[in-house]
Amino acid sequence: MAAASHQRTSDHIAGIVRRIPRGQVLTLQALARDLKSPDRLVLTVLGSLSKGETDVPWHRVVMEGGALGRHTDRALHLARLRADGLAVAPAGIVQDMVRVAIRDVALLPERPSKVSDLTDEPPPTAETPKPLSRSRGRLGAPKSTI
Repeated sequence: MAAASHQRTSDHIAGIVRRIPRGQVLTLQALARDLKSPDRLVLTVLGSLSKGETDVPWHRVVMEGGALGRHTDRALHLARLRADGLAVAPAGIVQDMVRVAIRDVALLPERPSKVSDLTDEPPPTAETPKPLSRSRGRLGAPKSTI
């Protein structure tokens, strides 16, 4: 009985995760809220998906603040998010969460992403964006006396 319940939960989570569009992420907390399940249960199911099911974009689920979390597939998680065109800091935090995060399952498209969206190839772009420059402070500004 418990195995059947776990399989139904796993299938339901996989169905929701398949609907996450390329270039966006769903927060773990939103997924858990929709399922009315604890975060740990959702994490356990996602961990099992990452090992076996290649048609489920499990890498598009992140923590509320954009963190990837600590797990054995972290390098793969980081690489797949970057292949989706997302900016991810070396510390494993998705940048620009205001723009790319979906914080409610009801906002997901009804149909799953196209199969081509599940590949590891980066999305086609018209031109390669310039890397963001690092701020070096205000050049020529007086030094602080503090």
